[in-house]
Amino acid sequence: MATAASDFDVDPGPFTAEDRAGEAEPLPDLPDPGPVPVPQAATTYMPRSAWTSTARGGAQLTGTKLVGLACHWPGSTTDAYGVESAATVAGRLRAWRQFHVEDRGWSDIGYNFAIDQAGRVWDLRGSARVGAHCASPSNPDANHEFVGVLCIVGDREQPTSAMAVALWDFRRDVFLRRWPGRGDIRGHREVPGAQTACPGNPVIELTNNPQEQDMTPEQAAQLAQVVRDTAYIREQNISIARAVIKLASGSDDITAAELKAVQDAAAGRDR
Repeated sequence: MATAASDFDVDPGPFTAEDRAGEAEPLPDLPDPGPVPVPQAATTYMPRSAWTSTARGGAQLTGTKLVGLACHWPGSTTDAYGVESAATVAGRLRAWRQFHVEDRGWSDIGYNFAIDQAGRVWDLRGSARVGAHCASPSNPDANHEFVGVLCIVGDREQPTSAMAVALWDFRRDVFLRRWPGRGDIRGHREVPGAQTACPGNPVIELTNNPQEQDMTPEQAAQLAQVVRDTAYIREQNISIARAVIKLASGSDDITAAELKAVQDAAAGRDR
C-alpha cells in the first residue's frame, strides 16, 4: 500500500466529483508534491504518517463551494477521553478509519483533521480532499462546503485549553493559508440540512470563542509597526500644533526646534 505523505498538503490532479451521498468509490492515489511548511507554534502538528501508512482517500477538493470548517465529536458514548498519549490517539484514529472503510464502505476515515485534548492537530484526509462527514439528503454537497475537524472529546467532557488553542492555531496557520477567505467555523449540527446533536454544546461554544485574532505573526508585526508609526505621527502633529498656537499668539518663548517643526510641516504641505 502506498505510503501517505507527511504533511498538511495541497494535492494536485483533476477533480473527480463524489456521488450525491458524499462519498465516492476509492480513487487512485494522486501525485503528492510533499509537505508544505507548517508554522512554528506551540501547537503540535501530527502528519498522516504518525497514525497510518495508508494512502489518502476522497476526491480532490476544488474549493469552489468551500465555506469553512465543520467541527465534530466522536459520539461514541464515551464520557471522557482526557489527555492521551500520541500512541493512544493514533490507535483510535486507526480504529475509526477501519470502521469507516470496512463498515461504511468509504475510501478513508471521514474527517479531514482531528484535534485531541493534548492540543495535537492530526492530518487525516488533509486539506485538499473532500471528506465524508456532514452530507445529508437535503444538503448532499455539504462535504464540498466544509472541511471536517474531529474534536476528540467525550460526551460529558469539556475541551481543554490546549484543544481550544490548537483549533484556532490550525484555522489561522494552516487552513486559512490553504483556503484564504473561507473563515466560517461551526459545529456539525449547524451545517444546513444536518439533524444531529454533534458536536455537543462544549465544542459549539469553542467554535464561537476565538482564542486570538486571525492574523499571522507577520501580519501582527506589521500591525504593531503601523501602531508605532501612527503614535509617532500623532505626537509630531501635537508638537507642531502647540508651536503654531505660540506663533499665532505672538509668544516669544517658542523654541528653535518648534519653529523648525512648523517650517518643515509647511514645506511638506507645499510640496
